[in-house]
Formats: sequence, C-alpha cells, structure tokens
Amino acid sequence: MDSKQIKLTRCKDNYDQTYYTFDGTERMAGPIGIKKHHYYNIYWLEEDGSMGHMIHEDTDYLRTLSDVKQWISEYDEKDKARQDARNADIAAREEEAKKRRSLIDLIDNNLTKDRKPSATGFQVGMLIDIVLPLANKNISMGDALQYALESNQLQMRPCRGLIAGVVALSNEDYDTFVTNLMDGYDFWTETEEDGIHGGTVSQDPRLQGKTFDEVINDPELSKIYNQTCREVVHVITSENREPIVANCEGQRCAKYAGFLQGFNFMPLMEAN
Repeated sequence: MDSKQIKLTRCKDNYDQTYYTFDGTERMAGPIGIKKHHYYNIYWLEEDGSMGHMIHEDTDYLRTLSDVKQWISEYDEKDKARQDARNADIAAREEEAKKRRSLIDLIDNNLTKDRKPSATGFQVGMLIDIVLPLANKNISMGDALQYALESNQLQMRPCRGLIAGVVALSNEDYDTFVTNLMDGYDFWTETEEDGIHGGTVSQDPRLQGKTFDEVINDPELSKIYNQTCREVVHVITSENREPIVANCEGQRCAKYAGFLQGFNFMPLMEAN
C-alpha cells in the first residue's frame, strides 16, 4: 500500500491531544483510532468509539503523520510475514510432535514384543545396578526413553537400586504397565508403618538413628547420604519381557522407571 493513498480523518481535539480515525486495511480491520500526545499511537476502536488496545509496539515512535501513514502502509506485509512465521513455527512443532509420538510408539511396541530377559533371579534386599531417566512422571517407557534421547545418546542416570519387591506379571499386564506408568497399581510392597516402599535410602552406619532433617542440614552427613543412598525399587518382570525397575516414591504409580545397567535399549528405537 502506498502511504500517499492513506487518508486520515481528523475527528476531534481534546486539550493537548489530537484524534484521527482510519478505515483500516485488508489485514487491519477498521475502524482504527489514532491519538497524538507526545507521539502518535494507533489503537483498535471499540464499538462506542473509545480507544481499545494499542496496535503498534511501544518502541515504534511515530513522531509525525507521515510516520503514521508509513507504518500503516507497511502493516499488511509485515503482519503477513509474522503470520507466516507463526504458521511455520506451528507446523514445525506439529511435525516434531509427530516424530516424538512415532518414536514413543515404536519403543513401546518393541518393548512389548517377546524377548529373552537380560537377567532373572531377583530377590528382595538385593542390590542391583540400574539406570533411570532424569525426568519423572513419564506416561510410558517409550515416553521416558524419547525424552532422555539427546544427540543420539540416551541421557540416563546410573545408580544403585535396592530391591523392595519383585513383581511377576503376565505378558498382557506387563504390556499395560510399561505403556501406562502413571496409572495406579496395587502390586507395590508396603507396610503399615512405612507405607508403600520407594524413594531413596542409605544403609550407612554413620547415618543410623539420624532424622531426615538432621541429615540434610548437616553438610557432612548430607554428603555421606548422597554418596551411599540407594534407589528403593520394584523389579517388574514377565516371562518373555525385559525387567523394568521402578521407583514409585511412595505412590501407586511408577514415578521413575528404567532398566538394568547393561541392557541395550538402542534397538528399541529401531524399526524391525
């Protein structure tokens, strides 16, 4: 639009302020109000003729009517460019979401296929080497792994696990569990005194008899705890599935769920 074709209608003066109106453009539906105080500001007009929201940015200093007309003449082109950029960003995000969803489904589908477990013979009280995702509350194991995937490497947290319970499920129930980690389950071990077993614990004798507050508020004891604490986990097994280690942190869902150290999860991300 040529700025010379823009016609502004002067409608009133109010002390040191001057008001104009403009019918609008193709992408800037009018009517538009223009008010001059120190600078010119451009507003959407309300139904009662009052000034609504300001259209242009505060940093656009419109000092003259020529500046106003120039800003209006460029509005449609710049607005289209902004909308195109937003649409491109939305499309890119949707495509990325589709890729993530496809990867999640691929991992879940591969994990729920028959396979020989990498280890057996788990017992309560046993210490095992495990890896857990850095993020908790994942919807499924596929969700946990795709979230941890960065630069083609899985960012997982290696740690020691203390087995609080061993859960043997049918293949069908196992498949339900690994694809619905945040659902509530009744197979977690618990006691009336301690509730559901989960979280972390240290068996270091230097911490025996110490309360949690005493440990976290003492730098030396806190250091000992961080070096010796174990993830209290349940091992979820099935006859033809890979064992899953889950820390429910006292809840009835698997807040953290991972694998035994040494299990190669990269093939789970490959289409067969």
